[in-house]
Amino acid sequence: MMDQATQLSDMEASSYYPAFTPDGSSFLFSSNRNGPFDLYLLRFGEKQLQQLTQNIGNVVSPDYSSDGRRIVFVNQVGDGLPAVWMVNSDGLNPHLVYAGADTIVAATWAPNGEQIAYAMSVGVPLEYEIFVMDATGKNHRQVSRDLQGIGGSIDWVA
Repeated sequence: MMDQATQLSDMEASSYYPAFTPDGSSFLFSSNRNGPFDLYLLRFGEKQLQQLTQNIGNVVSPDYSSDGRRIVFVNQVGDGLPAVWMVNSDGLNPHLVYAGADTIVAATWAPNGEQIAYAMSVGVPLEYEIFVMDATGKNHRQVSRDLQGIGGSIDWVA
C-alpha cells in the first residue's frame, strides 16, 4: 500500500540538497528564493520556514553533524572558488573551514562528527576526487584516485 505524498514546499525558486535534521523533525535545503543560494530550514510539524544564512555567498550541499549542532556546506563567495564552510545549526557564526586549491562541489560529516569528506577537482574540469579532513579543516587526505564521473554529492556509509 502506498502512503499519500505531501508537498512540503511551493515556491518560485530553485531548491536543492535536502538534508534531514538528526532527529528527523525538519529538513535543511539550499534555495535562491531571495537572490543568492542560502540555507533554509523547514520544520515539519509547524510548517515553518526559517532562513539560516543570509547573503554570505552561494551556499550548497549542507549536512548536519551527528549531534545536530553544526552544519557543514560548500560556499562560493563572489568570483572565488567554492570552499568548505561551517555554521551553527541556529545560523550563527558562518565561517570558512577550508579553501581548496580547486573547485569543491560537496561536503559531508563523518558519522563520528570528527571528520568531513569533500569532493574537489584536481585539475580535470567537472571531474572530482574525494578527500577527508578533520572537522577543524586540518589533516587532509585524498581517498580516491582517477575515478570517472564523480559529481555533485557525497555521503558516508555508517
